[in-house]
Amino acid sequence: MLTLSNVNKTLTSHIYWKWSIGTLEALFSQIVFYLQQITYFLAAAVEACAGVIIGLAAIQATIRALILFFGKLYSNKQTEVPQTENIRLRLGRWLALALEFELAADILRTAIAPSWSEIGQLAAIAAIRTALNYFLQQEIDRAAQRQGNAGLPPSPKQSVERQDNASIVR
Repeated sequence: MLTLSNVNKTLTSHIYWKWSIGTLEALFSQIVFYLQQITYFLAAAVEACAGVIIGLAAIQATIRALILFFGKLYSNKQTEVPQTENIRLRLGRWLALALEFELAADILRTAIAPSWSEIGQLAAIAAIRTALNYFLQQEIDRAAQRQGNAGLPPSPKQSVERQDNASIVR
């Protein structure tokens, strides 16, 4: 039987249901907004770390090059090529690390990219950075082999190759 109290209960429950769905949607949208902001700031922090690494690597390479240059003025040693190669290898390894940080920041940005065009741009940038890192690592490995590693620790790729070769020899 349709009474005023039944209609009132139905309307009240319907209004409550609509209100709770609207509240949940608003809450969800707030959470998504804050997660996007956190991810954006995290990506910026990772990119800042890459900038610091590049800056410190450049300072280290500059100081080593100046020491080598002015040290050569006061000595007659003919070891300039391996020492300059050593400086170059160290700088290259730091740059490769910084590129990895930049790539990590790009990956974080793809998580919050709102449009397909932004995702496409980030994918293109990530592909370029990956290619740069690959070719830089190849150059570092070739130079390290030419130099005989000159006291530098081997790159991770060289370590794995050496372990594989050692297991084959046994």
